[in-house]
Amino acid sequence: MLTLTNQQFNGNTASVNYSSDTTITFSQLQMCYPNDGGCPPGYTVPFNITGLSGTATGTVTQDLSNNTFDHWDFKFWFINSGGDQTIVHLSVPTPFQGLMGDVNNDGMVNIVDVVQTVNAVLGSPAPGFNQALADMNQDGTVNIVDVVLLVDQLLNPQQAAQVNNRIRQMGRNGNGYGRRGNVRNNLNARPGQYRNQRTGRPYSGPMHTHNGRAMVGRRHTSTPHDYLTRTNGGNGGNGGQVNRSNPLLNSNDGVKMIKTAQGNKYVKTRNKR
Repeated sequence: MLTLTNQQFNGNTASVNYSSDTTITFSQLQMCYPNDGGCPPGYTVPFNITGLSGTATGTVTQDLSNNTFDHWDFKFWFINSGGDQTIVHLSVPTPFQGLMGDVNNDGMVNIVDVVQTVNAVLGSPAPGFNQALADMNQDGTVNIVDVVLLVDQLLNPQQAAQVNNRIRQMGRNGNGYGRRGNVRNNLNARPGQYRNQRTGRPYSGPMHTHNGRAMVGRRHTSTPHDYLTRTNGGNGGNGGQVNRSNPLLNSNDGVKMIKTAQGNKYVKTRNKR
């Protein structure tokens, strides 16, 4: 019987508690790539063993820094003379190395890194894209927040605000800001102007549009929300409500507004009956 418990890595020392009913014939630490990615040659450390039980220790002298993955898979591997073999694992974070924002690993942060990060957020990462250096807030995910932080780092405050405003206008999908979507947020549906397409009931209040479709809610998000349909009197008008300040906005006749040198003019458009 062979058991391994309490595997640890502190500083440059790996340790594990072991207990065996026969002599330990093999004990080694292997430092491997994550997700069964194999183990690089020379990344092994022998353990110091005394007796059938105790704490085995080994000193790691190999360079663990790496820009392509965020942790190592440490394998504590023991075999005894009775033929028992036990392997336990420990995930060890990769020491940070590199320049944050330098997603193409060229040693500098510039607009190329911004473009590549945006493309990665949209689902089209460039070959060699360094996700670890793109994760500006170190939350384990590369999304629009990291793009904004990268722009803030690269540009002066005024330029950063202009670029970030453009980014925020790209429209949202379930994973952040998507590559498609013309979104207008913070609109308001007036009484009598819309009805809820799902329930058929009149709707007034906060609304937004996505690709020209009116939807319930002040902002377009990945959370499902109902579509809105114009009522008979809502095509540019007020849904059949009386507007004493502008008689053209009354009844079931819609209107459209045109701009002239003298100001805005309203032109009647007869709704289809």
